[in-house]
Amino acid sequence: MKLNIKFLKNSSGFTLIELVVVIVILGILSLVTIRSITSTSERAKFEATVQEMDVIAKAVVGDPSLMENGVRTDFGYVGDVGQWPSSLNDLVQDPGVGNWRGPYLKIDFNENSQDYLYDAWNNAYTFPNAYTIQSSGGGSGTITKKVVNSLNDALNNSIIGNLTDWNGSSPLDSDLSSFTVTVKLQSGLPDLTATISSGGLYEVTGVHIGNHTVIGVYDPPSAEPMTVSKYVSVNPGSVTRADIRFSTTFEGTGAGGSGPGGSPQADLLTITGDPTIGNRVANGLRLGNTSDSQTIQIDQLTVDWTNAQGNERYNQILINGDSKWFSLFNPQRAGTTQTLSNATISPGATDWVLEIRWSSFYQNPQGKSLILTFWMSDGSSKSFP
Repeated sequence: MKLNIKFLKNSSGFTLIELVVVIVILGILSLVTIRSITSTSERAKFEATVQEMDVIAKAVVGDPSLMENGVRTDFGYVGDVGQWPSSLNDLVQDPGVGNWRGPYLKIDFNENSQDYLYDAWNNAYTFPNAYTIQSSGGGSGTITKKVVNSLNDALNNSIIGNLTDWNGSSPLDSDLSSFTVTVKLQSGLPDLTATISSGGLYEVTGVHIGNHTVIGVYDPPSAEPMTVSKYVSVNPGSVTRADIRFSTTFEGTGAGGSGPGGSPQADLLTITGDPTIGNRVANGLRLGNTSDSQTIQIDQLTVDWTNAQGNERYNQILINGDSKWFSLFNPQRAGTTQTLSNATISPGATDWVLEIRWSSFYQNPQGKSLILTFWMSDGSSKSFP
């Protein structure tokens, strides 16, 4: 018993100094933890705000990374409406202008329907100018996102191009009144009309970003009018070039008819095949040479469509089994002239020497007239139907 009593007398707890040291250490650890949590929270709010501002910017002017067959497909609110949004609300509520296809901002089911108006600190976004979004950043410094460099970059671009006939000749200045060029805008706003200057150079200004249709019309006094349509993608702050080539010879620039001299070589065999241009088709055409001694060199073969209404499309063109143009998921529209080069037809060759095939060539809507014309470098041509 005495041994036990002695042992208890020799036992001792923490001293006051030791307790104070422990408390100080715990306090320091708590402070470090709180600061770490606060820093992590602020960083998360910063990143969330930056991400949301990027989403808003893409909703306004589109995402340039969204492409199909090398063509940008997304121009956001401005591309569809043709004007700058008056507020962020226009991105989720139809303002009744243009071809609004929103909402351009996705709002999750569990989110506040007005959440896009506020940053991660629940402060409303501000706009120091029309094309810049700003967040106060929770008091630690502002966060700024420039949507475009200027409003002109989004709303006031240009389309230019040259008007030429099938062999590259420009119209005479005295004949410029026979031409008109207009731009049908993606937004559905009124068409824009080009200014056509000497040499057949045209320019259209005031073009907002988006995918638009350029329509060139040649209406000579002595022939039926001819229309060519081209689809152009206009990016912010750009001057987009869209040359227009008509499948005829301009009056006063040559001997008349189709191509130089106005008449085909006698040795070029008429194109044969079973063309049926309608709502759906898969056809082939053949070229041959009736001469026993002369080789025919096809330096250039151009496919063009006249009387195009703007909806006709094709998917694929083949020459001797080689795919020259392929656009399965984004068929090319009428008026987009295509050129093939360098084909030789030997003497006496009359069958399957030069094979030209196209697939899924169709019209939409139905009932519109369509002419598919094949031009040879010697000036001969064949049109269907």
